[in-house]
Amino acid sequence: MNDHLPTPIGQPTAIGVSRRSFVGAAGIATAALAVPATAQAAFAARSLRVGVLVPEGLSYARAGESLLAGLACGFDTGSKPHTATLIPRGVRQGYAGATSATAELLASRVDVVVAGVSSITAESLAPLCRAQGVSLVVAGVGAHVVTTGTPGVVHVGLQQWQAAHAMGVWARRSLGGSLFEIVAAPDAGYDNVYATSRAFQAAGGSLLGRALTHNRPVGTGVAEAVAAAKSSGAAVVVVHASGRRVSEILSALRRDRVSAAIVADGVAMDDPMLRSLGSSAAGVHSASSWCSRADTSAVRRFVTAYKAQEGRRPDAFAAVGHDAGRVIAAAARRTLRRSGWAAGVTGRSVEGARGRLTLGDNGVVASRISIRRVVKGRNEEIATGAKIVGIPATLMSLRTTETAAYVNEYLGT
Repeated sequence: MNDHLPTPIGQPTAIGVSRRSFVGAAGIATAALAVPATAQAAFAARSLRVGVLVPEGLSYARAGESLLAGLACGFDTGSKPHTATLIPRGVRQGYAGATSATAELLASRVDVVVAGVSSITAESLAPLCRAQGVSLVVAGVGAHVVTTGTPGVVHVGLQQWQAAHAMGVWARRSLGGSLFEIVAAPDAGYDNVYATSRAFQAAGGSLLGRALTHNRPVGTGVAEAVAAAKSSGAAVVVVHASGRRVSEILSALRRDRVSAAIVADGVAMDDPMLRSLGSSAAGVHSASSWCSRADTSAVRRFVTAYKAQEGRRPDAFAAVGHDAGRVIAAAARRTLRRSGWAAGVTGRSVEGARGRLTLGDNGVVASRISIRRVVKGRNEEIATGAKIVGIPATLMSLRTTETAAYVNEYLGT
């Protein structure tokens, strides 16, 4: 049983021993984390001050707590740990109050800001950080495509749209040649909705239809959407939903005895969510950059370290936090060795909880993708997808008919 008490939001917490520090500065290179040579000596003697925008009020209540705990673990682990003081600020739904919280952190003279927000929200925060010479590390779900890099910004997220793209390719090759999508309206503003179907079609499959739920009178009800999916005869039904909505849709698919293979978003199917989904989750496929039971040394090391620290297995948000800490720590070591780490940041790799992390020229960190299936109430890795660095040709443009009613800024719902 976990008896760890999370640090109250807004209270700084010191972590780690025997470490050196780092200050982020916007550089001329894309997605740069850098320490000015003149500032190195001043910061080497004290703890790294890390401001953290912690998401609150998500469907998975422990997401923010896990992000903080994973971040602490990321600084603690590795051959050369770094001293860091985490200074958290709560942000409702991953975006509400993010600007004022960031301004407050910058006023307190943090060295770097780690933000559990969407990439869209991060766009409004980047100029604030850049004006103060502070780097921004976006540690969100990664459901929106980042088209171009922003100086001083690195995205170390869950790579949800990349996972959805990998699932589309794998589903076409392994589950069948036709696809039907059920999309809950509050989850419709994410690029992973299109990544799945685009990749599926690019691999030679057919998209037979798409139904929108939870948005009357524009959309249909869950029962109507499930009936449409069943009547389409599609070999694969993909569910883009989260929280209670994914539970309602999966339950309806089971009640209506839909025989198609079922795929759902990776965040919605993360292990801590499976208990609330019950038997309707059995056999459901998903893709994610995180699978706690993946048989790799990186995952095993992180699970062991996190359990020792927190008394429980890590979730996807903990993995993202850990890897954000590792990227920052790696930047600190390189910049303290030589000035101008920013000039050669693109293409560098860092060992993280999910294995080897590679930074693309759009500032997005990429890792291997796990294709998962729920077996006996937990996700098992059944295949892997390659890293997706940059933007695949299948997502470089969208047909004019493929537009969302709005763009969702939530980290998760």
